[in-house]
Amino acid sequence: MTVKEFKMQYALGALSNNSLQEIAKDPNTSKGILTILSSDEDHIIKSWIASNPNTPIKILTKLYEHGNNGLRWWISKNPGIKIVLEPVKT
Repeated sequence: MTVKEFKMQYALGALSNNSLQEIAKDPNTSKGILTILSSDEDHIIKSWIASNPNTPIKILTKLYEHGNNGLRWWISKNPGIKIVLEPVKT
């Protein structure tokens, strides 16, 4: 599915939550689609995005800064992480 097709289906609500979770955890999902999905409110979808090795570092950083410890744990398990993230001071 192209990013354009995904945007349209996502905006229309044509994708089930289960489908979105499958897309979020698929390591072949494009960076563009993962970027769009990163704004989803569902914490399970965000967890899959955080652990997806294809998620751009910019998105992982955003999720880390605005996420909770559970989401940060998923980011730490991302095999694509090549950097050490400092804890966010709250």
